[in-house]
Amino acid sequence: MITHTSTPSRLRILLVDDEPLVLDGLRRQFRQLRDRWEVSTAIGGELAIAELRRGAFDVVVSDMRMPGIDGIAVLAAAAEAQPGAVRFILSGYSEREDLLRSLGPAHRWLVKPCDLASLQLLVGRSLELRREISMPEVRQVMERVVPATSLPRAIRDLASDLSAAQPDAGRSLAAITQDPEIGPGMADLAGSLGLMPVGTDPAGGLLALPPGTVRAIALAWHLHRTCNLRNDTAIWRHGLLVSRLARRITAGLPGPEVEMATAAGLLHDCGRLVLTSLDDTNRIALALERRCSPNLEHAERSIFGCDHGLVGAAMLASWGLPDSVVEAVAWHHRPAPGRLDAAMAVHLADALSGAGEAACIDLGLLSVVGLHHRLQEWEAMAQQERQAIEQRHGTSS
Repeated sequence: MITHTSTPSRLRILLVDDEPLVLDGLRRQFRQLRDRWEVSTAIGGELAIAELRRGAFDVVVSDMRMPGIDGIAVLAAAAEAQPGAVRFILSGYSEREDLLRSLGPAHRWLVKPCDLASLQLLVGRSLELRREISMPEVRQVMERVVPATSLPRAIRDLASDLSAAQPDAGRSLAAITQDPEIGPGMADLAGSLGLMPVGTDPAGGLLALPPGTVRAIALAWHLHRTCNLRNDTAIWRHGLLVSRLARRITAGLPGPEVEMATAAGLLHDCGRLVLTSLDDTNRIALALERRCSPNLEHAERSIFGCDHGLVGAAMLASWGLPDSVVEAVAWHHRPAPGRLDAAMAVHLADALSGAGEAACIDLGLLSVVGLHHRLQEWEAMAQQERQAIEQRHGTSS
């Protein structure tokens, strides 16, 4: 049975579960928001797919464990039929095999129980993220630089573990280190960042790193390989500082949030590599514009119509990375208000890194989310991490 609550010009959401009582509870929660949401419910995967064929939806939220057609299959069908829809998996489980299958079909993996306020916040952020990374200006840059390729299986499996309740890179790294190209390539990049001695066996050296760092290195290696980008060590070293800071800022949050902050921190400026790989005319124009612009992002928007955060985010989204990572990259200079999460942590870490280009920390925003009292602690962390990286590379600020 499929039920509807219908009014024009509202966001359309399809809720899918095999338990009628669960759907009744969700429908009752959304009743207070009927001026903003048009709610449809489907009992089970088969009816959900039928509904997807009949109408368009802005958001699809499906339970994971259902008999027959499960939640990932429902979201895969939604991705094919309605690629612009935001797709969430709702589950009390996070088995690795399910996470591997969900990479791509699911934008977010929500753990039961998920309250309505949190769901609304995350849906709003995902919708805004889709709108921004789909802008024509972003697509034009992507078409010029980033080939339409998917992640290699070994890297896809490694990246999928970012959402796991207990992230473990061991199983995926076994496949990575057996690959004659990927393993040595990742080890070389890690070595250039001072994360492991050059020439170290990839298996042992990479396993000693935080899981989020390993996954980000794999994605960074794939980015260089597929897009033939210049290797800008300064950008990656800055990313390493932001990654280490973001990891410390999120300490105490659930494991997946910490690992996503770690990965997003290293990757947050990857869009700069994409923009600097464009032709000489664009690079010269950007350099000239930068002289009279208040910051790099303003100059980029003047030349390209978008900034490096959105370009990097669009690339990661095209590879099926979770929205928590994608939005942290997209908005690292302008985080969405809400709570301390991967996106907020990467913004704070970037601003605290002393990069010069970073936006100042919004003290009002910190007060709203109740974090202003931790600023002095984070500033001390930033100083420690800066000194550690400078000593590792034998440089000074």
